[in-house]
Amino acid sequence: MPLTCAETPSGWIGIRPFVLSAVLILPAAILVAPHLGEASYILLTVFGIYCFLRNGLSFGKNSNLLLFSLLTLGFYSVALVSALVSGDHSTEWWNPGNLREFLAAPFIGLLIAKTRISTRFLMLTVKLSAIVVFLVVFYQLLNGTVRPGGAVNPLVFAIIALLLGFFSIIRLPLESSVGKLLSLVSFTAGSMACVISQSRGAWILSIFLFAYVLFAWYRTGHLTKRMTLGITTLILTLVLISAQTSIVKQRTDSALASFHSFQVDGKWQNSIGKRIIMWKSGLSAALKKPLSGWGTDQTQVAAAAQVESPEMKRVILEYNHLHNEYITTLVAKGLPGLTSLLLVLFVPILIFFKQSRHPDQLAYHGIGSLLCIGYALSGLSNLAFGDDTLNIFFVFFLAITLTGCEFTDGDSKSTQEAPTPAGLI
Repeated sequence: MPLTCAETPSGWIGIRPFVLSAVLILPAAILVAPHLGEASYILLTVFGIYCFLRNGLSFGKNSNLLLFSLLTLGFYSVALVSALVSGDHSTEWWNPGNLREFLAAPFIGLLIAKTRISTRFLMLTVKLSAIVVFLVVFYQLLNGTVRPGGAVNPLVFAIIALLLGFFSIIRLPLESSVGKLLSLVSFTAGSMACVISQSRGAWILSIFLFAYVLFAWYRTGHLTKRMTLGITTLILTLVLISAQTSIVKQRTDSALASFHSFQVDGKWQNSIGKRIIMWKSGLSAALKKPLSGWGTDQTQVAAAAQVESPEMKRVILEYNHLHNEYITTLVAKGLPGLTSLLLVLFVPILIFFKQSRHPDQLAYHGIGSLLCIGYALSGLSNLAFGDDTLNIFFVFFLAITLTGCEFTDGDSKSTQEAPTPAGLI
């Protein structure tokens, strides 16, 4: 019988506490202390490789682990092949389209699946993370930061902070009174952190995430009038409070003015006009190389070549993406790339939907669905992948939720006390 880490000579202790510590730290750290977050991800990858070398990539009864590995590696592989076929050799072979985090995904998934993170620990992680990121950006706001966003881009920060807030309340109907209180506090913290970061796209996204939360509760039979009224009242209160702040008023007025300026006066030198120019030029470029794409490092060049105005060319080349994940992917990686993107976003949603009638797995299929919906919708006006923070967050939570749907709820005695596979952790 192989020895576990705890049983090995030299006084080694089991690696499970280190895995759980990395899991607890990672979601907040990637936003407020990126190096610590990346170190946590690397640590999980190393332990995952150790598990693979010691036990092999055994999927056992966890078919979702196989699916997770195929989706993430497929997404990475298409980007690599596209870069080679398109003749774009300027990018590192191991980091096509800045997707290197996906290369570690199968090892992360294997480690998470074998660790079996309990529902209680998962919910504690997302709740504490939402509170921590709010405290950081609130401190930044008090210290005069024009647009707080932790230690990352405010647009990226807003999406993840909002998701953490909604993750916190997905299991609200099943929690104790104390648990409900902490969930609502965490939801408020994540939502207000999103408001402070001033991302209008994230504010719109919150409407769809809220609709899904209600749907998830309905599917599991927990959508009571009291629950609906309570959470709706809280959200409306947050909206009313936020609407009175100068931050929201300024950003809202700016968006309306930009849209009016573009539609009526034809002025495109604003956030909305620039996006539309990039979308149109990107689609024109994609039509010229629909199969192989232009290459991940040639996306902006290809799009800029489709416009005649030197000023428009300059603006397009200022960015490293076209402010739409789908168009950016189509231009860079062609139809195979777009297909791989749709698969990695929507296949998990189908899996989670099949599980959505099981209340004991609400944390897993609920968080997983919110994750994929959030990325799918935010990608309509911004980057969804290709940023280290976004990549890590997606792979990390998809690994937890997709593999977690294969076993009983973590609060049950059977899961919490399940023996660790021999020779693994």
